[in-house]
Amino acid sequence: MQSPFHAVVLPCCLSLFLWIGCDSAAVAFPASQCGPLPEGFLVLEKDGDQVSRQGNLELENARLNPASTTKLALALILLADGFDSDTQLTISDPYIEGTPRSASLSEALLYSSNDYFISLARQRGIPFFRDRMDALGFLPDAVKESWPGELKAIVHAGEATTTPAHQLEFMDSILNLDKSGARELLPLIEWPRSSADRDLYPDLHLYGKTGAWDRTVWFVGGARQKDRLKIVVIVSRGHWTIRKQAIEHFYCRFGQQLPNHPLVR
Repeated sequence: MQSPFHAVVLPCCLSLFLWIGCDSAAVAFPASQCGPLPEGFLVLEKDGDQVSRQGNLELENARLNPASTTKLALALILLADGFDSDTQLTISDPYIEGTPRSASLSEALLYSSNDYFISLARQRGIPFFRDRMDALGFLPDAVKESWPGELKAIVHAGEATTTPAHQLEFMDSILNLDKSGARELLPLIEWPRSSADRDLYPDLHLYGKTGAWDRTVWFVGGARQKDRLKIVVIVSRGHWTIRKQAIEHFYCRFGQQLPNHPLVR
């Protein structure tokens, strides 16, 4: 004969178990759908306190030009100073379809417009960015008085270098909102997802920035789903055209379809 304990407590425990299980599944990141990592690529992934490494491990602490990931730092500096992200500037980047045209800060980051940030550097002056860049910690070394050299070099940090390991920690500080301006920056660097993926994972948000300069190609970013964070840095040495592979690998790591986007055509 079943006791009252079994009749009442066990179903309650089962219900609790199922509730916890469902809740855990709801906040788990979608499973990776990636095939083999492209040759020469390094992927660093930080999930909680754990950092996993895959691919070309020799690159983890290599000194590399940060390329257009520098624009994350420039945007943080502007936002912390009260810059309105809706500010429209005329851009004429030859690689952005439809230019010359007006663009906001969000578009300038997503399409990686050099013109937008060069215009602001001309308006604000190099010392404005140089002084704040040093305090921001985007670069692992102190910023030189001569940084970044000529004005247009500000969009790729001139001759300054960083490492994939340092990029991982810097992105971690952005997604954890540890940097002034980070809360305003995140919506500006959210990457698009297909409508099917948005329906399946409405709480998932992907953030990132591309970079390609001096034969170094980056995708630095991460994902948030409710209270969970995962930071990802993808880097390789090579021609800028391998940027598409970096973006593709970022999306597949979160089980997401690659959306139709000019940067991956």
